[in-house]
Amino acid sequence: LLAACLVYGGTRYLLLAKEEGIGTFQIEVLYRVLWEVLPALTVLLIFGVMLLVYLRTAVSGPAKRLLRCAGGIAERLGSGKKPVAVEARGTLGALSRTLAGQERSVAALIHETELAASQSAEKRVRAELARELQLSQTPEKTDLVGLTYGLSAAARFSPEVGADFYDGFAIDRDRVLIAAGDVWGTGLPAVQFAGKLKSALRERAIGARSLGDVLAKLNELFLSSDPNPLAATLFVGIFDSASGELRFADAGHPAPILTGVKPAALPLRPGAPIGLYPNAVYREEICMLQPGQGIFLYTDGLVNARSKAKERFGAARLLGKLEELYARALSAEFITDGVVQAAEEFCKDTERADDFVALTLLYATGVQRLFKPDLGEIASMRELLYGWLGDDPRAKKMCLACEEIFTNIVNHAGAKTIQLSCEREESGLVLRFTDDGKPFDPLKPSAEKDFYSYAEGGMGLNIIRAIAGEIFYRTKQNLNVLTLRFPVIRGL
Repeated sequence: LLAACLVYGGTRYLLLAKEEGIGTFQIEVLYRVLWEVLPALTVLLIFGVMLLVYLRTAVSGPAKRLLRCAGGIAERLGSGKKPVAVEARGTLGALSRTLAGQERSVAALIHETELAASQSAEKRVRAELARELQLSQTPEKTDLVGLTYGLSAAARFSPEVGADFYDGFAIDRDRVLIAAGDVWGTGLPAVQFAGKLKSALRERAIGARSLGDVLAKLNELFLSSDPNPLAATLFVGIFDSASGELRFADAGHPAPILTGVKPAALPLRPGAPIGLYPNAVYREEICMLQPGQGIFLYTDGLVNARSKAKERFGAARLLGKLEELYARALSAEFITDGVVQAAEEFCKDTERADDFVALTLLYATGVQRLFKPDLGEIASMRELLYGWLGDDPRAKKMCLACEEIFTNIVNHAGAKTIQLSCEREESGLVLRFTDDGKPFDPLKPSAEKDFYSYAEGGMGLNIIRAIAGEIFYRTKQNLNVLTLRFPVIRGL
């Protein structure tokens, strides 16, 4: 404005001086020019001031606040402060309101993302907790050896934590409890339900006069006290190996399979699942197992396992596999492992959709007896072996091998009990020594000796190898297990 006034004033002065014909500087002409310029300059200055005030009020201030608003979005979102809307009209006002709206949208999105992440983390923690609890309640493998029975169980779990479970433990020297159950549900509530059911079953089944009454009490217990509206199928049995009697009761669970030359489903009268109906009726039933016979428990996840072609493993395939395994070896562990391996091989290319458990109880053929760790027991062991072997021409050599093993266990293993089991398999005779002494491998090669070192036993490995067809050693449940297998002699 000042520059424009100076240019205008100078030009005006020259024009007036020319009109008057004045060649020198005249103060009167200057005053005349100033009186013309100053009012215009004053008006322009006032207008300029008003324009600056307007720009500062309507443009500069809102623009600066707009920049502060944009720069402070992250700070306000992090601190939880509410978004600030800039009060302005026109384009800047619309832009500020849009920015504030976007800020609210971003805040809502961040809140939803944080909530989803929190829920996902909580879900993951609950799933991990459920898996750990499930494995503590239902191990992936359990084996139990009694005087006249063998028990082996296995569990396989799906990615989505289910609650299939099994139980098997010795009540006393002759009796063993077996159970298998399937909770209708997944996740931590189902696993907790399974744990309570398993614990309550153990508490009530031992010493009960009727397993049917046990299931009835469990049903009423979970109907009245459990906060989770869940239910479970359950099969429970108590086997007495002294007589071969199996007492059992069923609560809606798939019928177990009697193993043998021709496996078949166990005839039973099922009751309602546990925790589903009040006043449900359950019946205890009895069947007699013969030596060599057994019972196979499972959950429906086994027969419902599907291959890549969506084909079910099915009951027929299960029966065929049990028949095949029974013919090859009379061993509970062998049968359980064989079934589980067959199911996993069948659906190896697909993700397991459901948990399943498998449990085999086998009433052994042959004889079993516990001996004290005393060399005086050798006479009783010899009498047992001669009575069992009968006319087998290898009887004396077998007794010699057993005496050598028994002597080394007594002298060097520090065992409190020694169990000898004698079984007949299709492939021959099996003698198995089980003791609770310190673990060591008698078959481990030695630089000086072929069998036990002097610190661990005698020098009889060469004798035993010359007599037995196969020798196996392993530790199992803190026990030493030494197995001798003698091939069958045709014609005997």
